[in-house]
Amino acid sequence: MKKHMTTFCVVVLISLLATQAWGYTISSGFTESCHEAMTTQAITTNTDIPEDFQPVAVPIPDSEIWRLLAENLPADRGALEMSGESGDLILVSLVLGVRAPDTEGHSVTNLATLRDAHTNPAGQYPHFLRSTLDDGDAGNIKAIDGSIKHFRDTVQIALAYLKFPPEAQIISTLTYADFYGQVRVEVWAPMFFLGIAIHALQDSFSHTVRSDDLMKIRHVMNFIDAVNTGHEPGRDGLAHSGAMDNCQEDAKEIADVAIMATQELLNATANSVVSDDLAPIDTFIDRWFQYEPGCNSKNNFCDSKWTPIARREPTGPFIAGAFDCSQCSLTRHTDPKAGIFFVLMAAAVALARRKRRQA
Repeated sequence: MKKHMTTFCVVVLISLLATQAWGYTISSGFTESCHEAMTTQAITTNTDIPEDFQPVAVPIPDSEIWRLLAENLPADRGALEMSGESGDLILVSLVLGVRAPDTEGHSVTNLATLRDAHTNPAGQYPHFLRSTLDDGDAGNIKAIDGSIKHFRDTVQIALAYLKFPPEAQIISTLTYADFYGQVRVEVWAPMFFLGIAIHALQDSFSHTVRSDDLMKIRHVMNFIDAVNTGHEPGRDGLAHSGAMDNCQEDAKEIADVAIMATQELLNATANSVVSDDLAPIDTFIDRWFQYEPGCNSKNNFCDSKWTPIARREPTGPFIAGAFDCSQCSLTRHTDPKAGIFFVLMAAAVALARRKRRQA
């Protein structure tokens, strides 16, 4: 009975942790995969590649690890079906790239590493979020500018790798495979870095309040201050929303537009290869990352239809929610998962200690 109880606590604990991933949900044994599924759908259904784009030769690494990972990706490769191993490597590299900003090669249950990654002030822009000093309405502009710089720089790195010798285009990265732990896998650098840029693009939909047509950004949300006790929405921006990170239900319309934007980025990147400059990327940035000023909490972000979703399931300070008795009533400022998280953690630790004492 004790063994079953310990297993139950750990499984529920992992499930709760997985729901707190700070971007479109990421893949593990316990979560659905929004970033990966959206990106896979975008590339496999994309039929609007520029006519003058010549397919780029994809060097195939000797390692078998990437092939094993490819076997776990969707069997329907759509537009990549005729590319054989090249298509498989493109898909693996893109998926690992889009996953990398959330996990940095670690399991979603690696608490210490993921918390360090997610609360690093320098690491907010890859997720299109405010950093610590991006306050007030001016903070929207700072966050957008910082996120655009990250996005553009990353696309530029992806394009630069295409000019390297074929053998230099293959790099290795760490990823986490269920039941195996951390593994080092070889990927095609252009698609891997494009995947990182796609992550920021998709998060620009789930971590902002946009106009009704989703073309303009009205407000950038906040994770780094929201998980600490001093968060002030008027100064720091709305707290990161779990509901916005759900690519289904009432957020599906947002996700569908994010998929369309992902396809447009793939095509803009192809155009940049053809023109050998970043002009198509800059045009893409002007189209999808425009800021619409004058929208804030006082006017409900210009009455955006997405505001009710953005206000749901706000991220909160886990420790305060678990140990501060003023939070025991689970007010609207407290994430109810937080208290459960620490109760289950304490239960799991206590059971493990009891088992060691009895051994």
